[in-house]
Amino acid sequence: MISQLNKILIRCDGGTIPEIGTGHVVRMIRLADQLCKNSIIKKKEVYFLTRKKKIFFNGYNLIKKSKFKIIDVNDQDLVPNSVNESKLISKIFSKLVIIDRLDTSEQFIKKIKSSGSKVITFEDGGSGKYFADRSINEIFKDKKN
Repeated sequence: MISQLNKILIRCDGGTIPEIGTGHVVRMIRLADQLCKNSIIKKKEVYFLTRKKKIFFNGYNLIKKSKFKIIDVNDQDLVPNSVNESKLISKIFSKLVIIDRLDTSEQFIKKIKSSGSKVITFEDGGSGKYFADRSINEIFKDKKN
């Protein structure tokens, strides 16, 4: 299976529907670019995990054009918050997993963290944000966090 040793794994999708536009992908590409530009990480140490078929092709194509590495897996293995998705991410050794998605589940984040990875979520309105190491939510107003 996949056994890359990398420092950062970024999980995001970009599509052609309002709930999943390309904003998640654009933000993650910019973040990765800045980390590389500031010599925090090398480009070869950043991997993206994204769906690529049908409505997700636009996001996949943006990542491909950015020249960051994309781990090639079947889209059905990346159904958000699924057991398959969490197992797949856990098998890819990463010091840091960044997830840019509107909703993560508690079980999903806990499974990824059980592999020893640190987890940061972006724009996460789900229960998983409480179990991530950091949750950055610029559009949500959460008075508890």
